[in-house]
Amino acid sequence: MRIQKKLKKTQKQAEVVMSQEGVTEYNKLRQVSKMYDRSKRELKDNKKYVVSSKNTTGHGKDSRNVKHVDKRMKKDKRSLKIRKQRQVHRRHKKSGKF
Repeated sequence: MRIQKKLKKTQKQAEVVMSQEGVTEYNKLRQVSKMYDRSKRELKDNKKYVVSSKNTTGHGKDSRNVKHVDKRMKKDKRSLKIRKQRQVHRRHKKSGKF
């Protein structure tokens, strides 16, 4: 619902920009793409991860922007990210002659 409202608003603004006269098509498209990029950035939830130990799991409440995690989840997420980077790097190395 929130996303649809934001995109409709951006679409109306884009129509106004596209109907302008005296501006080149290239500049119009650039302005529209910037508007869509900005609206996407604003829609993205900036989650805050609260790392808790065994004893303090009950403190606080999960909301849209807050997620309670433990140390193990944090380390697992970090290792997945590193593993993806290594796979990409190794894939390019294998394409050599030897």
